[in-house]
Amino acid sequence: MKNLPKNHEHLLLDLKQVCQLTRLSKSTIYRLEVLGRFPRRIKLSERRVAWRAFDVYDFITERAEESQHV
Repeated sequence: MKNLPKNHEHLLLDLKQVCQLTRLSKSTIYRLEVLGRFPRRIKLSERRVAWRAFDVYDFITERAEESQHV
Protein backbone atom coordinates (compact mmCIF):
# COMPACT_ATOMS: atom_id res chain seq x y z
CA MET A 1 0.00 0.00 0.00
CA LYS A 2 1.62 3.18 -1.18
CA ASN A 3 -0.50 5.74 0.68
CA LEU A 4 -0.13 4.28 4.17
CA PRO A 5 3.10 4.85 6.12
CA LYS A 6 4.93 1.63 6.99
CA ASN A 7 4.68 2.24 10.72
CA HIS A 8 0.87 2.15 10.35
CA GLU A 9 0.60 -1.10 8.43
CA HIS A 10 -1.19 -2.74 11.38
CA LEU A 11 -3.54 0.16 12.10
CA LEU A 12 -7.12 -0.99 12.66
CA LEU A 13 -10.27 0.94 11.77
CA ASP A 14 -13.69 0.60 13.34
CA LEU A 15 -16.89 0.57 11.30
CA LYS A 16 -17.51 4.29 11.72
CA GLN A 17 -14.02 5.10 10.39
CA VAL A 18 -14.45 2.69 7.47
CA CYS A 19 -17.76 4.35 6.57
CA GLN A 20 -16.16 7.79 6.72
CA LEU A 21 -13.21 6.78 4.55
CA THR A 22 -15.16 4.88 1.91
CA ARG A 23 -18.35 7.00 2.04
CA LEU A 24 -20.29 3.70 2.06
CA SER A 25 -23.09 2.81 4.46
CA LYS A 26 -22.76 0.09 7.08
CA SER A 27 -25.14 -2.18 5.21
CA THR A 28 -23.24 -1.72 1.93
CA ILE A 29 -19.93 -2.55 3.61
CA TYR A 30 -21.37 -5.73 5.14
CA ARG A 31 -23.08 -6.71 1.86
CA LEU A 32 -19.88 -6.22 -0.16
CA GLU A 33 -17.92 -8.17 2.43
CA VAL A 34 -20.31 -11.14 2.12
CA LEU A 35 -19.96 -10.98 -1.66
CA GLY A 36 -16.15 -11.01 -1.34
CA ARG A 37 -15.83 -7.50 -2.79
CA PHE A 38 -14.72 -5.74 0.43
CA PRO A 39 -11.95 -6.62 2.89
CA ARG A 40 -12.92 -9.04 5.65
CA ARG A 41 -13.24 -7.72 9.16
CA ILE A 42 -11.13 -8.97 12.04
CA LYS A 43 -12.92 -10.12 15.17
CA LEU A 44 -11.13 -8.50 18.10
CA SER A 45 -13.42 -9.69 20.86
CA GLU A 46 -16.93 -11.01 21.42
CA ARG A 47 -18.50 -7.69 20.43
CA ARG A 48 -15.77 -5.79 18.60
CA VAL A 49 -14.58 -5.96 14.98
CA ALA A 50 -12.19 -3.87 12.92
CA TRP A 51 -10.71 -3.67 9.46
CA ARG A 52 -7.02 -3.34 8.64
CA ALA A 53 -6.42 0.18 7.34
CA PHE A 54 -4.05 -1.31 4.78
CA ASP A 55 -6.89 -3.37 3.26
CA VAL A 56 -9.40 -0.51 3.28
CA TYR A 57 -6.97 1.87 1.57
CA ASP A 58 -6.27 -0.81 -1.05
CA PHE A 59 -10.01 -1.13 -1.66
CA ILE A 60 -10.30 2.65 -2.15
CA THR A 61 -7.28 2.73 -4.47
CA GLU A 62 -8.68 -0.12 -6.59
CA ARG A 63 -12.06 1.64 -6.95
CA ALA A 64 -10.32 4.88 -7.96
CA GLU A 65 -8.24 3.06 -10.58
CA GLU A 66 -11.33 1.26 -11.94
CA SER A 67 -13.21 4.56 -12.27
CA GLN A 68 -10.43 6.01 -14.44
CA HIS A 69 -10.97 3.24 -16.99
CA VAL A 70 -14.69 3.90 -17.45
